[in-house]
Amino acid sequence: MEINRKLPENFLDEHLAYFSHALEITLPETGCQSFNNYFILFKNGILMTPLKVEKQSLLYDKRLKETELKYSFLKFILKSLIKNKIGLLKQRREYVTIINEWTNSYFHWFTEALPKLIVAISNGYKPVVLLPEIYNSSFQRRSLELLNVEYQYFSSNILVGKAIILPGRLAPYPAHYNPIVMKNLVSLLKLPVENRLNKGKRIYVSRQSAGKRKVNNEEQVVELLRKFDFCILETENFDLEEQISIMHYVEIFISIHGAGLTNIMFCKPGTKVLELSLQNQAHDKCYFTLANEMNLSYYYQFCKSVDSKEDYHSSDLVVDMQELNSNLLKLIN
Repeated sequence: MEINRKLPENFLDEHLAYFSHALEITLPETGCQSFNNYFILFKNGILMTPLKVEKQSLLYDKRLKETELKYSFLKFILKSLIKNKIGLLKQRREYVTIINEWTNSYFHWFTEALPKLIVAISNGYKPVVLLPEIYNSSFQRRSLELLNVEYQYFSSNILVGKAIILPGRLAPYPAHYNPIVMKNLVSLLKLPVENRLNKGKRIYVSRQSAGKRKVNNEEQVVELLRKFDFCILETENFDLEEQISIMHYVEIFISIHGAGLTNIMFCKPGTKVLELSLQNQAHDKCYFTLANEMNLSYYYQFCKSVDSKEDYHSSDLVVDMQELNSNLLKLIN
């Protein structure tokens, strides 16, 4: 599948270098592999069959070499044996693994793990999802329940069994998505959710309770947003169904780069999204690509870091208020 994305609605020519790499990508065909021999499933999601590490269980192919994982497998297996941390999957059922090294987070769970499950279901499987015990967040459990899918935890470092299904990755690298699969996932998650919570058409999601990547001058930002009738929220105060419902009604959504922006996948087509992100970065465009795949109108505002690290994973940001006011006028008009 060939994906061609449109530039942001408020795009400036001098920012082309930050978006050009994400404008086109070729996605592989979706499908599943079924293994009916012994397998080893590590708690980080890596799957080994008798002959090799199955690369489709990794975040991306080169991950195996980059992290030197292949050199640590034997050591890890020996440690697990000594500590009696190897489990045996005795029950013969239709099992599936959908996780990788990063999918325990909100963003990667909804954009990488669950889409792989949708691929398995679309291929006619009715599998039991195998998960390490650390995958015990309410959003993980509840999303599987909304999809009417059974899941089973394992407590060992390594799980050994005889049969498992491995859906292929939807893209060669993270932050790229198959729009057909993503829209299918969203429709299935929204189907059992009553639109019970409406917080208005204009929403700003704050990260002030997060440990990092916050808006340093958020008091000023909130004061301005309230003048434009924005409702100020923190997503951790709402359960998954409430978040899905809130996003259904939104027409303009603003937030800093972070997990809260994952919820734009639940917005209706045409919803306007403004992302506040660190300046001079080209590797944080996961929400730009997600907005494109979900047919949303994407806007951006680059912000300065409050420290010298300029790390888009951790740096707090300072929002230029004049620029924000200008962007709000564009969003509303």
